[in-house]
Amino acid sequence: MKALCCFGRHSYGEPSRGLSPEYVAFVPAIESLGYTVELFDSLERGLYQSYLDLNVKLLNAIYDLKPDLFFCVHLQCEIWIETLIAARNIPNIKMVCWTTDDSWKYFQSSRFYAPFYDRIATTYDYMVAQYIKDGNKHVQLSQWAASKECLRAPVTKGLYRYGVTFVGSAHGGRRRYIETLMSLGIRVECFGHGWERGPVTATEMYTIFNSSAISLNFANSRGKNQIKARAFEVPGAGGFLLTDAAPGIERFFEIDEEIVCFKNIVDLAKKIRFYLANLDARDRVAAKGFSRVVRDHTYDARLAKLLNFSCFRTVPVVRNDLTFNAPQIIPLRFIRHVTVFSGYLLFGRNKGKRAAKRLIFELSWRLQGIKAFSSQGWLSRIFPNIE
Repeated sequence: MKALCCFGRHSYGEPSRGLSPEYVAFVPAIESLGYTVELFDSLERGLYQSYLDLNVKLLNAIYDLKPDLFFCVHLQCEIWIETLIAARNIPNIKMVCWTTDDSWKYFQSSRFYAPFYDRIATTYDYMVAQYIKDGNKHVQLSQWAASKECLRAPVTKGLYRYGVTFVGSAHGGRRRYIETLMSLGIRVECFGHGWERGPVTATEMYTIFNSSAISLNFANSRGKNQIKARAFEVPGAGGFLLTDAAPGIERFFEIDEEIVCFKNIVDLAKKIRFYLANLDARDRVAAKGFSRVVRDHTYDARLAKLLNFSCFRTVPVVRNDLTFNAPQIIPLRFIRHVTVFSGYLLFGRNKGKRAAKRLIFELSWRLQGIKAFSSQGWLSRIFPNIE
C-alpha cells in the first residue's frame, strides 16, 4: 500500500525550527500500518514559486504515485479545493484530513475542507456535533499522542540532568509564566523558537523530557485551554508532566496519579516546589504516566483506528464551478501594495508583509467563505508567490 502525506517536514516550513510534530508523529505511524510513505512538503517556501506551482506539483505527485491513502494536515489555505476535487477522481484513493486547533480553526478553515475528504479527524470532542450539524458525518474524534519510536523509560531521582524545563515557542502568555516563576526564585530552562537556547531537534526534545525533574506544558495558545501533543509526549518520553488543566484531559490520564495539572501561577509554583522536594512522589507519577501512554496513547493505536477503511463511508464529491487558475489583476496588485506598505509602517519590514498577508487571509475566509481556499481566494491572488 502507498500513502502520500501532505504537510511540512519542518515546523511552519522553517528548517531552523526543527522537524514538525506532524512529520515525527504520522510518518512512522502510517509506515507501521504497512504503507510505503512519501512526503509532499506543503510548507517549505523555497520549493514552490507560487500557490499555483504548489498545487500543480501536488496534483502531479498524486497522479504519479496513485496512492491508496492521501493524508493531509492543512496550515492555512495552501492546498486548494480544486486540488482536492481532482484527487478524489483517482480510483480507490482514500483521503483523510487531520485537523489542528479546531477550537478556533473550525470556523476559519476546517468546515470548508471537510466535505472533500472521506474522513476528517478532530481532537475536540465538543466540535463533533458541529461537524455533524454542518453535514460532515464522516468526522471522527481522535487525539494527539506519543510517537512509539520516542518512548523512553523514566529515570529516577539523582539521575536528572535538568530541574524544571519548558520546550516550546516563546509566544503568548508563556513568557509571562516563565518570567513570573523566575521572579519567585524558580529557575526554568527553556528551549524552542524565541528562547535564548533556540530550537532543539525531536531527539533532543525527548531527551530533555526524559532527563528533567519537571517538564512544564502551557495549554493555551488561542482561545480556551487545549489538549496538545505535549501532554502525551512528555510522559511517553518518561518525563514528569506538570500542565495547564484543559477540558477533557481527565479522559486520558488520571490527574495527580499519571500527570499533574495546575490552575494558575500560584498553584504552579506551589506544585513545582512540592515535587522538587518530594522526588519519590515525582517518580511514581512519571512511571504511571509512562505506562498509560504505552498502553493507550501512541500514534500507532490512534491511526490504526482512524485508518480503518472497513468502516469508511465515502463522501460524495461536492461539485462546484471553481476554475483552476490564479489570475492577478491590477486592483488586487494595488491592494497588495497598500496592505504591505501599511504593514511596514506598523510592524517594520521583517513583520510587515506577514501582517499584511494575515489581514488578507482573515478578511477572505470571513467574506469569501469556501472560495478563500481556492485559486480564487484573495490570499492566493493578492500574494501569489510563496515567500
